[in-house]
Amino acid sequence: MSFSKAALLTLVVLFLFLICFLIIMEGISGGRGKTSPLQENISEVKSQEMARKRAETFFSQDKNLKNITYRLFLFKKEAPLFKHHTIYLVVAKKGSDCLPLRNLAVAVGDDNETFLLPDEFNEVVRRERIRVNSEREALEIVHAYVDIPSPFETRILSNASEIPGIEVDTKVYKELNRVIRPPEVKEENGGYIVRFFGWCLTGGSVDEWVVRIERNGTIVMLKMRNIMHIKGWGGLLKMRNIEHIRG
Repeated sequence: MSFSKAALLTLVVLFLFLICFLIIMEGISGGRGKTSPLQENISEVKSQEMARKRAETFFSQDKNLKNITYRLFLFKKEAPLFKHHTIYLVVAKKGSDCLPLRNLAVAVGDDNETFLLPDEFNEVVRRERIRVNSEREALEIVHAYVDIPSPFETRILSNASEIPGIEVDTKVYKELNRVIRPPEVKEENGGYIVRFFGWCLTGGSVDEWVVRIERNGTIVMLKMRNIMHIKGWGGLLKMRNIEHIRG
């Protein structure tokens, strides 16, 4: 009886060993019909290279940077709205300065075509073949337009208490809370008019925006005015939803 148990245990061990061996071999071969990790890495490196080149061309035309020695830092940013483009933030910095001299966002398509954001935001949206058929989807376009090009934290506000660090018993809070309202979306002439208030970490800027969103996701700026720069936010750099790429 004991011999039978030992033999059975041996068979189980051998069977498990065979399964592990097959799994390892499948992993080494990469599997049939699948993209190997190496191929994916090559594609990503190419994408990063295209973003860097587009940024270098753009910055080289900036007269304010001609006599300044600076380095470019590349960041990959999450953009759930875009399925066929990868978003890179490119920051030009001088030495150990905290704040960038310049920054821009580059969208790189699956075909390695590049686009500067927000200037060419509508072109990227058209290539993505986005359809906007609800107020919620119109707000998604607004969030992407405001957030994607910025290396700094941005927020679409519903009230003044959503501004990070603001104290509710201050004059600044009371003034802003009288003005700021939740986003308003109105369907009009086959598209959507969106009025909203946004906050950006850059200078603590609070702005009022009015934009039109078409059914294909393209956006038209109708109005933008600064409401206030909240003292104390200048000089801070807080990047969110982005991954620094070395090199």
